[in-house]
Amino acid sequence: THSGSLFPYTTLFRSFFDGLFYDMRFYEKMNMGFKDGCISQSGFVKFFIDREKKKVSCERVFPDEIMVDDIDAIYGEPRTLYQVKMVNRNTAIAMFPNFEKQILNAESVQIQNTGGLTIADNIWIIESWHLRSSSTSNDGVHAICIDNCTLYVGEYKKDYFPFIQLGWTKRPKGFWYSSIVEELAGIQLDINVTMAKIQECHKLCAVPRVWVEQSSEVNVEHITNEVGAIGKYRGIPPTFMTPNAVPPELYAHLQAQWARGYEIIGVSQMDAQAVKPSGVNSGIAMRTYQDIGTQRFKDQATRYEDIQMKAVDIIFDLCDEIAESGEKFEIMTPSKRTIKKINWKDARLDREDYILQRYPTNMLPQTPEGKRETVVDYVNAGLIEKDVALELLDFPDLKEATGKIMSESKIIDKILDKILQDGEYTTPEPYYNPELALKKARQVYLMAEVENYPEERLQLLRNFMDSIAELIQRAKDQQMQEAAMMAQIQPQNEQATQMQ
Repeated sequence: THSGSLFPYTTLFRSFFDGLFYDMRFYEKMNMGFKDGCISQSGFVKFFIDREKKKVSCERVFPDEIMVDDIDAIYGEPRTLYQVKMVNRNTAIAMFPNFEKQILNAESVQIQNTGGLTIADNIWIIESWHLRSSSTSNDGVHAICIDNCTLYVGEYKKDYFPFIQLGWTKRPKGFWYSSIVEELAGIQLDINVTMAKIQECHKLCAVPRVWVEQSSEVNVEHITNEVGAIGKYRGIPPTFMTPNAVPPELYAHLQAQWARGYEIIGVSQMDAQAVKPSGVNSGIAMRTYQDIGTQRFKDQATRYEDIQMKAVDIIFDLCDEIAESGEKFEIMTPSKRTIKKINWKDARLDREDYILQRYPTNMLPQTPEGKRETVVDYVNAGLIEKDVALELLDFPDLKEATGKIMSESKIIDKILDKILQDGEYTTPEPYYNPELALKKARQVYLMAEVENYPEERLQLLRNFMDSIAELIQRAKDQQMQEAAMMAQIQPQNEQATQMQ
């Protein structure tokens, strides 16, 4: 959210972060961290400056690498946090060349390896952060240590740790989250016991047996797997029995516990298996089904979005840190039509000039059926044009077929984007669709005027519309001249026909 006069710059600001998130694989790392939080007590993503590549990066951090004091973190916000990370010895020397001797003498990591001997030569590096007491205090500390040496120690001026913490359910007390695994631990233990009983029953009972009366004269050697064999007996014949391996109540109990686990977490078995319920085919039905399922995870979804907004603040500070060091920080930003390079100094906004808010980036369903139905509904309601609908569908197998149809619309969009974003003017060509170009230019101009774009950009749009209007008027004049010529030629042809 922004003030109107800053709209062109906030557009650049958003484009910069879109490119940066793509470059640092932000959403991939966030998903990995959230999965860690669902399995363990918490998941973590760390943000830092890659000094070698001179850019902002992020990495997923294993949950067992993070340590806090339970008493310090009893209210959920510890003042000190530690990361204990296993690092290759040579990598550590490259990072801290002035401490090569101490790093070489550091004790190697001793971890039992189930695969046998290992050739890895790793050491433990402990990085710690202590937050300052207030914004005017200078007691914040950032330190990096190994078992025999302090590699770095310096003042830490930030009021947050360079991590974001992800998880399933926030505990009412303490720092750590409650995971899905923890919530289902009791059910899982019962399922394990039940499965063990079922396996034992299959092993002991699900075996065909032959019962022979002791008083009968049956030659047991005749009981073989030979097809059509004839065996003689006197007295009571042998009895062949294959009892039920498992009581049906045991299977019913297993299925009930299995279903109860899904209910506790709030995931249906169909969703877990990515199976669409039968009969849910229309766009309205898909949206309704998704809305009902999403409400169950509203708290998790809201927390996940808030954490991403917190990540933006951390990344903002790191971008400033690179810029303050004198380094040029540029990002390649992909879009549907072009790829451009954006400098952080050009895209940066002051903190008081914007407010971060979350909003959906895609209102269309993800399934082809739901997306098609929704787009058709919009077209039938007159909310969008047919050419816009083709662009919204964006199905891979339709791209080649719709590419030529959309080409005249895309070239006009590209020209208008250049005018609006970069101030580059392109004179319209006669072979453009003038009516479509004028319509799109008028829409862009009105939007730019509402959003308070600079006057020079608005004037370029006016020039473009004037040029299109001249092309339209020129085409009309030519049609009128051709019609007048045809009107003069027709009487002459009729007179010549009468003379013949």
